Amino acid sequence: MIHGRSLDAKRALYAGVVRNLAAIGVPPTDTMIYLDEIPLDNLAIFGPQPASEVELGFEVAV
Repeated sequence: MIHGRSLDAKRALYAGVVRNLAAIGVPPTDTMIYLDEIPLDNLAIFGPQPASEVELGFEVAV
């Protein structure tokens, strides 16, 4: 994930992952989620440009 999402957004992600895994029989207590957030300056997209300098053409709600 790209760095910058709110704690509420992360909570929603975690809850969704746990809920979907539980639907296929994985107990919530057996689920561990590791979120690795990459700063935009450490990610290149659309060629050699840092993601922090790229206009995506749409709003990213974080």
